[in-house]
Amino acid sequence: MNPETLNWANFGLGGVLAGVVFYFYRQAHHRLEQLQDQTLKALQENTKALTELRDAVTRLREVADLDRIMAGGNGR
Repeated sequence: MNPETLNWANFGLGGVLAGVVFYFYRQAHHRLEQLQDQTLKALQENTKALTELRDAVTRLREVADLDRIMAGGNGR
């Protein structure tokens, strides 16, 4: 092979390699975006559940305080 042909062959292989690297980069980037979306959704669901739990505990404490008051105690 003459040097010019080798030069074009290297250029072509370099382009193919760049395309493959870019493809895998895009795949990884897309997967990362999916994971970020899933993580955000899970955090939002957990926050909602914790808020509901906090509200339930607050209501239980209020009921317990009322029970003590009705029984003649002095609450907390």
